[in-house]
Amino acid sequence: MALPKLALEHLFDRIAAETLERVPPTLPSTTPPISCVFGWREPTKQTNQGPSGASRVVVQPGDQTGKLGTLDGAKLPGRNPPTVATLVELATIYLWAVDATDKSELGQYRAARRLHDLVVPIVARNFRGRWKLMSASWVRPELERRFGAELALVIALETVIPDGCSSFMTVDDSAADHDFTRRRRGLGIGSGGAAPA
Repeated sequence: MALPKLALEHLFDRIAAETLERVPPTLPSTTPPISCVFGWREPTKQTNQGPSGASRVVVQPGDQTGKLGTLDGAKLPGRNPPTVATLVELATIYLWAVDATDKSELGQYRAARRLHDLVVPIVARNFRGRWKLMSASWVRPELERRFGAELALVIALETVIPDGCSSFMTVDDSAADHDFTRRRRGLGIGSGGAAPA
């Protein structure tokens, strides 16, 4: 049985699919004009996709300090499996765009804002009433000579924590028991011996 998607995973998939749908590649064999990536290491990478411009959306779990979010009481009763809590999960969406045909700051601002105006409705449509913009800021606005412009949007998503999550996880009990036993022996627990030096 396939594991259900987590809320942030679903959001990333929708952003990737809908940006590709709205801004398709010019030729079927070329890369999409908007690159969508997920992860913690991605915001620091530089990508230059084309001669006339490029756009990149990075979805990073947590806010810029690494906070996951907060735990609230259960919402959406009557679900199967029942909901035991709601995680108000934080995520940071980095929106970087460049207009290489107009190197002015106005051109870079315009490129980043247009990407913002493309992505925010995707979030709103897919999490109608269950998301909130926590903060929005320009990334490194102090740069004098910039290549493109980047926005960082910190959002909060209301995500369900269902009861019985263990049914979604598979664990090899024999491997876990073996590892625990090995660690106990290494620490001298239950073996009558002293811990190794």
